[in-house]
Amino acid sequence: MASGFLFLQGMNLPTKVKAIHSWAYAMLLGWGSMSLRWGYGVIPDFLSLVLSNALATLALGLILLGLRRFDGQAPHMSLILVLGILEVLCVSWFTLMDDNFEARILVFSVYALVGLSLSAKAAFVGRSMFRSLARPLIGWFLIAMLGAVLLQAISALFFGTNLERLDISSLLNLLTLGITNILILGLFFGFVMLANDCVRAELTSLANTDALTLGLNRRAFMEEAARALARERRQERLCALLMFDLDHFKQINDRFGHVQGDVVLKGFADRVRQRLRAGDVFGRYGGEEFLVLLPGADAGAGFVLAEQLRTRVAEFPFSMGGEKTALTVSVGLAVDNGEGGIPELIEAADWALYRAKHRGRNRVVVFDEQEAEAVGMPLADE
Repeated sequence: MASGFLFLQGMNLPTKVKAIHSWAYAMLLGWGSMSLRWGYGVIPDFLSLVLSNALATLALGLILLGLRRFDGQAPHMSLILVLGILEVLCVSWFTLMDDNFEARILVFSVYALVGLSLSAKAAFVGRSMFRSLARPLIGWFLIAMLGAVLLQAISALFFGTNLERLDISSLLNLLTLGITNILILGLFFGFVMLANDCVRAELTSLANTDALTLGLNRRAFMEEAARALARERRQERLCALLMFDLDHFKQINDRFGHVQGDVVLKGFADRVRQRLRAGDVFGRYGGEEFLVLLPGADAGAGFVLAEQLRTRVAEFPFSMGGEKTALTVSVGLAVDNGEGGIPELIEAADWALYRAKHRGRNRVVVFDEQEAEAVGMPLADE
């Protein structure tokens, strides 16, 4: 049932979550392994012991593969693959050539300890771009499975054949089967939670992202910038805001078409992102206007970055319609004065941007409170 549910869920999930198929196959193979194991003494040992063990070995490997695929990592399964092959060969030997129950358990336990350790590490320290309670849940369940494997190995050394048949009524069999089933059920819920959290994070990203430039949209920028501004004020640090406007952008659309205009907007956004620090907030305010909030930056630091970006845009023309076309950008800079919020900071940067355009474009202007009060602080209307 768990395997079937994961398969059905994976059919309708984004490509990034297709790793869920690995977990679904792991559940299916685990079920097959347990079913064959129950047939010990009734069906040939090759099926009940060797094939059953091989399916369990593959299931553990698929759990690790799924966790790594989920994070977009290279599988790097060489170690676990080699150990798995050696483990299956050893189990086959201790079943068909030299029947030794304790040796079979110990060999599988070594493989399981390595596989589960690597899987737990992948669960705890994965590189997902979103937080999920499912990660530690899966990690702790895998660690608990490590404990169950150790219990089985220790029991095999001291109690031997009392564990060999699953249909023997004993406390050890009850513990082994009960703990295993509970942990498998926990893993199942962990995988489902992780996949759902991934989808939720992706939907949130789509709702907050400008589809063309991949920066934050206006609403998301206002929310994220407000949080960053409040954080900087609590720490008594400054915060600078840059407002960019591509000069004469309408002429680009009129001359080359809106498709090429979109290419320019995307290219400009890419150039800005390359210069930003971790923690800076970048978004598209509307049309050809962009905003960058620089936490911890004063007017000097903000001016330096603005000049770097302005120069970079001016010195590297865009290729449009088979020809190189120069582009310039005007920038308004404002620094938080501890009053108001993001709307007021944007208003100040907008005034500075207006002055930059009024003075000939392709320049950076810093908001001047005294000058703004003297002229009534007009806002940009172009």
